[in-house]
Amino acid sequence: MERDLGDTATFAGFLHGEAFARMLASCDLLLFPSETDTLGRAVIEAQACGLPAVVKAGGPAECVVPGESGLVVELGAPAAFWAAVERLVDDPDRRRAM
Repeated sequence: MERDLGDTATFAGFLHGEAFARMLASCDLLLFPSETDTLGRAVIEAQACGLPAVVKAGGPAECVVPGESGLVVELGAPAAFWAAVERLVDDPDRRRAM
C-alpha cells in the first residue's frame, strides 16, 4: 500500500495512548483491509472519533452500517476496496455525513 499510495497517505506504524488519539482525530477515514480480523476494534475506535470506515466483509463489517458509518466490500475484491476508498476520498460531503 505504501508503494501504491506514495506521498498521498501516511503510514504511522504502531501508536498507542495519546499519540493514537491525536492521529485518529486528524484522519478523514479509516481503511481496514484485513480479511482475517474478527472483532474490528480499530473500526469501533475510529467510529468513536467520527470517522467513516471502509472494511472488508467479515467481523469488522458487523461494526459498519453501509452507507451511514462506512462502506463494506466483499472479501477477495481489492479493486472494489480501492473503488470504495476513492468514492469517499472524492466526496468530502459524504464522508462528513458518515
